[in-house]
Amino acid sequence: MAFYGINNAINGLKNGIYVLKNVIYGIKNAIHAIVKATYGIKESIYGLNNAICILKNVIYGLNNSIYGLNNVIYGLKNAIYGLNNTIYGIFNSIYGIVNSINGISNAMNGVRNAINGLINGINDLENPINGLRNDINSYISFKKHPSHVFTIKSCVFTDFWQKHVRAYMFLPKT
Repeated sequence: MAFYGINNAINGLKNGIYVLKNVIYGIKNAIHAIVKATYGIKESIYGLNNAICILKNVIYGLNNSIYGLNNVIYGLKNAIYGLNNTIYGIFNSIYGIVNSINGISNAMNGVRNAINGLINGINDLENPINGLRNDINSYISFKKHPSHVFTIKSCVFTDFWQKHVRAYMFLPKT
């Protein structure tokens, strides 16, 4: 059962590492989204700058002022929409980073639990291994008795038992 627990702990550790890897990719993608959002802000500022330049030209060219003003309004409107969408993109990216951090925390808890399971599995092996070691030591340290009776732990082999049990390996060499 201890080996089964160790195997499960190792599988849990592997799964925790895969989850951690996916969370890191999520953070990477969120950072790329923030970078793209900053490009959107830059483009929105260029749009606002262009709208202001158009407004300036309208003031200088009163002949086309109505059409130019209409274009300026559309340009400002589109720039504001772009800026608004960019801000939403930034907040969504931040939300994604927060979720990724929560995922890292969950993955680390999974790794911790897997390590604890591995430690418990190793601890479960300690008693059987110690018992096996004690049994081996007691079987190895048998003593020869003068009456050709040999003891191995609590078992006594006499000449009668040697003939019937065929325990010839314990007979003295003559």
